Amino acid sequence: MRETLSFETTKNFARSPRAPRGCFCPKAQAARLFALLAGLLALGLAPAVQAQPCPVPGPETGPWGGHSLPLDGPLLSPALDVEPAFPQLGRFSFPVFLTGAGDDLDRIFVVEKAGAIWSFPNDPSATDGQKELFLDLRGFIANEGEGGLIGFAFDPDFAENGHFYVYYTQYEAGGPCTTPTCFRSIIERFTATPADAASVDPNTAPRQRLVEVWQPANNHNGGMLAFGPNGYLHIALGDGGFGNDPLQNGQDITTPLGALLRIDPTNGEPAPGNPFSGDINNPNNPDPRILHLGLRNPWRFSFDREPPFDLWIGDVGQSAWEEIDRARVDDVGLNFGWRNCEGDNDSAVGTCPSSGVEPPVIELPRTGAFSAKSITGGYVYRGPSVPSLRGTYLFGDYVNGNIYGWDGTTTDPVTGKGVLSLIASIGNVASFGEDDAGELYAVDFGGVIYRLREDQSSSAPPFPDRLSETGLFTDTAQLTAAPGLVEYAVGSPFWSDRAEKKRWLALPEGESLELLAEGDLDFPIGTVFVKHFELPIEPGLNRRLETRLFVHQEPGWTGVTYRWNADESDALLLYGPASDFFDVEIDGADQIQEWRYPGPSECLGCHTAAAGRVLGFRAPQLNHDFEYPGGVSNQLNALGCAGVFTDPVPDPAQFAAWEPVDGPTASRGSRVRAHLDSNCAHCHQPSGPAPGGLDLRAERLLGDMNVIGVRASLGDLGLSAPDRIRAGNAPESILFERMRTDNPVHRMAPGSLLPDAAAVEVVRDWIDLDLLAAFDSDEDGTPDATDNCPSVPNPGQAESDGDSLGDACDPDAAPDLLPSVDGNPRALGGNEIFSLTAQTFNLGENPAPPTGVRFYVSDDGTFDENEAFRVGFCQTASVPALSSVACSDPNARLPEALIPESSEPAVELYWAACVDRPGLIFEGNEGNNCAVSTETVVVPEPSAALGSAVAVGMLVALRRARNRRKAARQDR
Repeated sequence: MRETLSFETTKNFARSPRAPRGCFCPKAQAARLFALLAGLLALGLAPAVQAQPCPVPGPETGPWGGHSLPLDGPLLSPALDVEPAFPQLGRFSFPVFLTGAGDDLDRIFVVEKAGAIWSFPNDPSATDGQKELFLDLRGFIANEGEGGLIGFAFDPDFAENGHFYVYYTQYEAGGPCTTPTCFRSIIERFTATPADAASVDPNTAPRQRLVEVWQPANNHNGGMLAFGPNGYLHIALGDGGFGNDPLQNGQDITTPLGALLRIDPTNGEPAPGNPFSGDINNPNNPDPRILHLGLRNPWRFSFDREPPFDLWIGDVGQSAWEEIDRARVDDVGLNFGWRNCEGDNDSAVGTCPSSGVEPPVIELPRTGAFSAKSITGGYVYRGPSVPSLRGTYLFGDYVNGNIYGWDGTTTDPVTGKGVLSLIASIGNVASFGEDDAGELYAVDFGGVIYRLREDQSSSAPPFPDRLSETGLFTDTAQLTAAPGLVEYAVGSPFWSDRAEKKRWLALPEGESLELLAEGDLDFPIGTVFVKHFELPIEPGLNRRLETRLFVHQEPGWTGVTYRWNADESDALLLYGPASDFFDVEIDGADQIQEWRYPGPSECLGCHTAAAGRVLGFRAPQLNHDFEYPGGVSNQLNALGCAGVFTDPVPDPAQFAAWEPVDGPTASRGSRVRAHLDSNCAHCHQPSGPAPGGLDLRAERLLGDMNVIGVRASLGDLGLSAPDRIRAGNAPESILFERMRTDNPVHRMAPGSLLPDAAAVEVVRDWIDLDLLAAFDSDEDGTPDATDNCPSVPNPGQAESDGDSLGDACDPDAAPDLLPSVDGNPRALGGNEIFSLTAQTFNLGENPAPPTGVRFYVSDDGTFDENEAFRVGFCQTASVPALSSVACSDPNARLPEALIPESSEPAVELYWAACVDRPGLIFEGNEGNNCAVSTETVVVPEPSAALGSAVAVGMLVALRRARNRRKAARQDR
């Protein structure tokens, strides 16, 4: 029987459990707080923010029968699936590798990019309390771009000698660097004493530096370390970064960049048998550590642990092809072709020779059914859990999250390349790793470790074949949305090659969204977004193209496309990408336009984890008028009155209001920033999949975007030394050139084929005219040269204490916010709704703007983002200096994971709260924004069990109840 959901939008929604959004802050409160508290108790509390008046016009809402979309079934119900390998562990912080030690202690080691290595028992029931910090290099490394702690390997004789090896990047002044942010790659050997030590102190442990390589950029660092069957240490290094290998390191045998090295692990010397080892008379002066060359950015390689011990390398492509290379264990001196070859094809800057290069065994284009954007090398599966996979080479893609497999023998008769199978999908495949038994794990950069399994849900229904079978439309041919689908529009849309779009949102019955002060939203399992595309064929005539669904399933978000048939009466589900060509009229001229339909594997390439997966349904995008059947209303107010939001909607004026790039009201700079955010920032932001360190989110200040006056690092497009943005010179700005080109290899955003003419014109004027004036990093109207706070907006240049430092960036004059949650309920019945109140104190000398207060519960009296559970939210008014205000959430509810079963004893919890978020409000002290109450709240078992008459939509809640503790850990 197909599992369905029932949806409705009403004014009284129950709050669903939410994953925490915590930060780590000290628990202690300064004595000054208590003195201030005593003086304020008699003053009363500032009122909480009130709901905005409900406008009469709004979306038509009402209950409906539900849809036919699976909550936990995959698109095609494959025979294999993934599941969290250690569901009781909290998320790791940007993990990049996993391995066992081979010492018979059966431990798992997880490497975090920032510099920490954690160990824990190889047990599915392992908990955070069993984690040990094996090595902490967070004070030693440069965690920037693609650098950090990115390689780790145990010596084959680790159990006896205690040796292990790390690869990290470190800043260094001087050296043969071409950019001011250059750093070097370092490979070091540490010794654990004794070998079974739970932790190693980097300040006292024996360590020896084996390799040191100067890096001209912070990308293409390679990073993998692994021992071959011959006992030598192998090291992967990228080509030095930028784009298209401008330094030509890939074919340069004098540099270790762009090569795979093989060294003696005892001293770092070249391994005997290397192709240039002992070649002292070679006039080219080759690097004797090189084993193979011609690599661009080898992100993970491995040796098969069984004969014939082949070497497999995943090499990230430039713009068109991703590749997997294979070498026999006794091969030396192979040239994999970069920068002349990309895959088995000519690169953008070279001609791939017909001989003298080793072709890849697998190559994936950037588009297609088996496409990839950033390859992650894997392993030949030799584990015990999935016998059907034995001997299959498994690898993945960081951007689309797919895990692919090749049996090692089946090839395409035309291309000769490996024929692949789609095994599974996760978030962002940062790496794979093996435990001591050879079991394989996939490392999600979002923090979860997965393992493969035989699919336990093969009976789960797939997605319906036809749009008319989904239940989303009562009349599909007329595109009549079912009651309960709420139509909305965005202010600054994503450019889609001239297509016109309509959008709807559907929430599960009894669910609503919490609108946070920063404009963020959380979406419950079962949420569905619908986006419909039509192409203008000629004035007054559109052609239906596709309707895309973005569904929040239990494992995560899934996107699918339904392609409309010729008579536009229904749309059929696509299982892979496709294209159509249409005769269209553009500006009075007849043309042929190609339209590309994305396959399911491509959806998460734009809907990135860094951007929160959902892109358009955000406060700045919704903060404008919409024409409803009953009239025109501000969308935020109308959606709030319709019950889409849980809490009263704050005044929309506190949120940004984005306009189209050629809109009539907002400043040109604001329109450009909104356009860059909606079209580019889903990849170009911290932790996003795009390299280069750009941050194109609209809320970032100009000086923090890392684009203006910054040398382009990923290809020059034929320009002479271009910048990412060169103020006053759009034609010498890579960002502008990528926007206006129609070359699909070079243009941004990827996936579009036509330039957005309106955006090109506005962005050109912004670069040529607005940025030509004296640079104003913080956009407060005062050029940096004369700004008393050049990095923090300080309109009017207020400066009150005579120290020449503006009040906006002067810690002496800044507000200082601190919450208190004492005085809240001391006992709860379990599954009840209750009210929480926080008092927000301002210990500073100046007032603070309104801030969001996030409520949590802690189970041990401490506050940690990996342990606390989010339970509520409220919004304060402005907080005067040396004063306080209060706000409340009347609809707080405990996560089901914390409510004892009927057979379990009561538990004691602690209330906690956090105010502000880093970078939102400048404060004199950013370290006291979170506090934990000293009072406990006792939670007994629920007073009554759920009734048996449950609507179909309550299946979501029942699933949560059954798996609440497991899900709560995984969601953090």
